Amino acid sequence: MNFIAGRLYQCTGDEELSFWILCQLLETVLPLDYFSSMNDAVADQEVFKIKIKEFYPDLSLFFEELGIEFTSVVSFKWFVTLYTQSFSREVCFKIWDLLFLEGSV
Repeated sequence: MNFIAGRLYQCTGDEELSFWILCQLLETVLPLDYFSSMNDAVADQEVFKIKIKEFYPDLSLFFEELGIEFTSVVSFKWFVTLYTQSFSREVCFKIWDLLFLEGSV
């Protein structure tokens, strides 16, 4: 969660505002147990895996042939850090815009 708090602070430059945005994110946007039980994060990984197979079958097959579980190796970090660690600040903020606009789907 420190990556998320840090990225919020980069965006706002205000500690208190960053704190309240983080609270809003954790209490209303994301499922309640997203970080505590990790069940929702694991469920997101399964949905992501299905979508990769649906929209990018060649990529899915490539990782299967290599014996690499793409969702556990690469994308789990994306979901747990809410894209703060693996993507540029600009890309992260665009994803967050969608997250705040659409909520947790």
